[in-house]
Amino acid sequence: MITSLNSLIKTVFKKNSAIQIANNSQFSNHRKDKIKKQLFIIEEQLKITIRDLWNAQLVSIRSTLSKQNGLLYSLQSTLYRNAANNSAKFHIKQLIDLQRQRRILQRELDYYSGTLWKKKLITILTYLILTGISLFILWLLIMGLITAIYLLPVWGSIILIYWLTRKLSRKYF
Repeated sequence: MITSLNSLIKTVFKKNSAIQIANNSQFSNHRKDKIKKQLFIIEEQLKITIRDLWNAQLVSIRSTLSKQNGLLYSLQSTLYRNAANNSAKFHIKQLIDLQRQRRILQRELDYYSGTLWKKKLITILTYLILTGISLFILWLLIMGLITAIYLLPVWGSIILIYWLTRKLSRKYF
């Protein structure tokens, strides 16, 4: 009787539990493969965008550094520079958008692969460690400054004694 009551309670609470384990590994694997393909495509687009941005900046620099004189050449140089700057602005916007998409897809891939919280924890710990190191270095600098200010009379007296001994040694010798 007690075992049947226990099994009844387990089945009732198991069905009404808020946390359930779903067996959707096939969906998850398919989704992970799809996200990996999208990430690969975005990585290739990022490479192309960075190369195009580099070329646009290079054209802008070349048109700025050219030393030929003349009205036609200055108009042409201005035209190239403006076109290169517009192209660079476009590529920067595209680069920011692609990086945002990559970050979103990587987070989704981490979610499906089960490494999301591990990466978040590593990121938080990294920020905490860097903040701690920065605060320690700042503390050392402030303590060094306070020590230097505190020792000013000592340093001043050492310099004064040295100066007086040099002056007196020159006077008598």
